[in-house]
Order: sequence, then structure tokens, then C-alpha cells
Amino acid sequence: MREFNETQIKLKGIETERIKNAVQDLLINDEELVAAFDSARDKVIFTNFRIIFYEQQGLAGVKYHYTMIPYKHITAYAIETAGSVERDCSLEMVVNGIGHVKFAFTSGVDVFKLSQVVSFYVL
Repeated sequence: MREFNETQIKLKGIETERIKNAVQDLLINDEELVAAFDSARDKVIFTNFRIIFYEQQGLAGVKYHYTMIPYKHITAYAIETAGSVERDCSLEMVVNGIGHVKFAFTSGVDVFKLSQVVSFYVL
């Protein structure tokens, strides 16, 4: 399992259709993509059941590591909005079995909407 405490992943928003093929085999009945984000080698997908984090590994980038975070295991979460100088925002979560998880997003990501998504499935 990935150690989320070691680094902060900076992600930008992408269309869910762009990433659907990459996670299609992981999805269960009635599971739908809600939001998707990526960086150079990492992807975070919010579905209606869980958060799927996957990263490319190795020099060739053909090996992948997937971590699933069911919403029911999120015990607390917080958002940090962008400031006038620092344009990035973030979502931090405490997850049973994993610990502290923090995703940082580039400017242009609506962190309030993302908080509503998490709230809808966690509460």
C-alpha cells in the first residue's frame, strides 16, 4: 500500500471520460465516475463508492499500483482554499487503515464542489 504521508500529490482536474478506460476493470455494478484528477504519473478518481488512487511505476511506466479508499473509511476531512498568492488548494482526509491522506490541486479546481462530493458519500 502506498505511503500517503511521504509526499503531497499536486493534481489538476480532467474529464472523467479521459480516464474511464484505465479503471473500467476495477469498477463494480452501478459504480460511476464522479470526478477525476491527474499529475504526471498519478491519478485520483472519485466514484460514487470510493476514491481510486493509482500511480505509474517503473521507468517504462507500464506497472501500476492501485489504492482504493472506500468512503465509509474516511473519518474526518478538511479542505484548504487557494489564497491570493498561493493558488493551490487541497483536500485532507483521515482514513482508517491508511492514516492521513492529502491531495493538493492546482488552481482551477473547485475544492468546494469536491468537498460536497466527499460529504455526500461520507455523511
